[in-house]
Amino acid sequence: ELNQIIREDDTIHTIDWKRRENCPNHITIPNHFPFFKEFLWHTYCIKKIHDCDLDILHNPSQIPIFLRPNAKYIVTIHDLTPIIQGRYHTIPLRIFSLLTMKKTLEYAKGIIADSITTKEDIIRIYDIPSDRIEVIYLAADESFRPLSASEIDNFKEGYGLLNPFIL
Repeated sequence: ELNQIIREDDTIHTIDWKRRENCPNHITIPNHFPFFKEFLWHTYCIKKIHDCDLDILHNPSQIPIFLRPNAKYIVTIHDLTPIIQGRYHTIPLRIFSLLTMKKTLEYAKGIIADSITTKEDIIRIYDIPSDRIEVIYLAADESFRPLSASEIDNFKEGYGLLNPFIL
């Protein structure tokens, strides 16, 4: 079963291949305070979907959470610069990260780091066991590569782009 949470502006949508009775098909954040939208939406959503019986909940944006998710929780950590190099971040983000990142990492069944340095920072700062952290580099899929001249000609012909054009 595949379950996902997707954030689009003010609304969180669940995509659920096997519909579950108690799970809302969308969650609207109830106010317009930027801090709430930026930092607390994960916690709000976890509270709202607690009874949804999700298999996995993935947080790709590393914003820390307050509540332990009911599902297996996976978090992607891009860096720990709000903690390591706080001078480059806003005071609210620094405080929020300092207060919540440790619990976020403890709640996670799995942690994805997008570099070895980030993995090492997580281990050094939070004493998280190495085997709970998987490094997955950010990169384009192999299908995103320069095309050969014949592939370009076939594409142009298939879309009727035989004359010069501007994109």
